[in-house]
Amino acid sequence: MAHAHLRYLNPFPRNLASVLKRYRKIVVPELNSGQLALLLQGKLGVKVETYANLSARPLKIAEVRDVIQSKLGRP
Repeated sequence: MAHAHLRYLNPFPRNLASVLKRYRKIVVPELNSGQLALLLQGKLGVKVETYANLSARPLKIAEVRDVIQSKLGRP
């Protein structure tokens, strides 16, 4: 399990595609309808799973943890 924080999106960091392709599952929690996930899939060709939160409130740590665990198949 790892964490990446992208500081800029255009251009993506040069090694981002090679770093992301090392992982079996990539989960992208977002506070919108999934624009970052679409960019990652479209520009880099990596498959990502998204958790889009449209409630206009910040994501809670426990909420993100639960989503990641459920995507990984852990109780």
